[in-house]
Amino acid sequence: MPDAPHRRLASQGGSAAVILAAAAAGAPVSTTHVVAASVVGAGAGRRARQARWPMVGDVIFSTPLEAEDVFELAERLGEIAEAAYMLVRESDLSRTPPDTHLLAMVLTSVTAFDMLHEALNALPAAGAAGEADAALSSLDAAEHAYRRAIAALETEPDPRREMRLRELYRRAEHLASAVQRLGRRTWYAVCKIS
Repeated sequence: MPDAPHRRLASQGGSAAVILAAAAAGAPVSTTHVVAASVVGAGAGRRARQARWPMVGDVIFSTPLEAEDVFELAERLGEIAEAAYMLVRESDLSRTPPDTHLLAMVLTSVTAFDMLHEALNALPAAGAAGEADAALSSLDAAEHAYRRAIAALETEPDPRREMRLRELYRRAEHLASAVQRLGRRTWYAVCKIS
């Protein structure tokens, strides 16, 4: 069983995820949403099954999506925010500015995320699935950029810079994977309603 600090962290993560999800979808957020997400997050910090999902869906959120979908989409948005933060933090701490390969990887993820923003706005309409598919297809470019980046490291003369860049590329790949998980969950939210 998690101790009090872990429950508090889960509660704060729930609040942040709800705020991020609402911001991405352009939806208004009230203090009730944030407080309720904290309560649910505290329950989910113990076990996801202990959270009161019916209460969340019936009382807290007024949305055409099921409470599970709102929670899962918020979780995926939280993963993206954390992956982006960790990438920027690593670049800053290692004092390694992005090179053209890293920029290509990140820009591909940003483009796909922008496309997913449109899909999230369209939820739960069937068109959101098509937009999510397009975003997922666009992420193929991130994989190609990652492969080119790793291949280019073969000619890097400075072993320390090579290690730093390799770590940044890995973190950029995590960011792309987080965006991909959001796209899949967006697609699933539509398909399970259909």
